Formats: sequence, structure tokens, C-alpha cells
Amino acid sequence: MQKNANSKKTPQTDEGQIRAHIGAMLKACRKERGLTLEQIPYEIQISRRAYGAWERAVQLPRLDLLIKLANFYGVPIVAFFELGKAKP
Repeated sequence: MQKNANSKKTPQTDEGQIRAHIGAMLKACRKERGLTLEQIPYEIQISRRAYGAWERAVQLPRLDLLIKLANFYGVPIVAFFELGKAKP
């Protein structure tokens, strides 16, 4: 019996899309406020390397840090999860 190629359900989003969206949001928020990559980690008490990885969509920030960033930037946390909207 042959399997139908369309029988598999595919998720609407994958982790790569989520990482890319969150990274784009972080970068847009930072640039909109005229901040550098060096300033954000200092304010949030994280490493520059970690923040850079988040903006480049290499890694995802932990939820507690994403909440800190949302508060810092003054955007609702849900903005980081609304795929398709690249600007806060």
C-alpha cells in the first residue's frame, strides 16, 4: 500500500520561523530605539554573545528573558509570537 504524500500533517510554523521572527523583532526594537548591540545586554544583565545569537536567530531566549526584553522595549510579550508582523 502506497502512502499519500499529503497525508502527513505539517505544523503551521516551525522553530526556525519562530527564531527568525523573534530575532527580527528584537533587532527592530533595538534599532527603532537607536541602541547598539552592546547596550542591550548591559541593561538586561545578559551576555552580548547571547543577545547577538537571539537577533541572528541562532538561539531562542528563555521565556523569563523574553519577558524582560518585552518590558525593556515597552512592547507586549505577545508581539514576539505574532508571526508575520516584523515590527513592534
